[in-house]
Amino acid sequence: MHLSSAEAVTARSNGISIIFIVLLVACISCVQTWCVAGNCFSLQKEHDAAIRYFQRAVQVDPLFAYAYTLLGHEYVMVDELDKALATFRNALRLDGRHYNAWYCYFLFILFLLPAPYFSVIHLLGLLSASALCLRPPPVLQ
Repeated sequence: MHLSSAEAVTARSNGISIIFIVLLVACISCVQTWCVAGNCFSLQKEHDAAIRYFQRAVQVDPLFAYAYTLLGHEYVMVDELDKALATFRNALRLDGRHYNAWYCYFLFILFLLPAPYFSVIHLLGLLSASALCLRPPPVLQ
């Protein structure tokens, strides 16, 4: 899985395609197979197809937080912001220390919430990095 993500960052979609074919033959019922497929389509800017594969990954393993995070990224790309936020929250419910989901979740708070709400969140200490690793904020409980 991490190899797929690393290749997604460097945009070498051919390498991911080969990994997907190997995984598809080896383990069609593995969540990682569907996440790699989603990354293939995401790199090609085929976000609707990527969403279908990440949704399949969530179906295969509903407890795999990273699949929700990847799905959330694709929802952002197609301007489905409510769905994106919900999938990031699901990822955080499953794994409270999943830094990718935290990053995306707080980008939403920083850029989509009006300034007065952000001030309240900051005053409550919900943006403390050390606090985030120890406990989820009240909105996720």
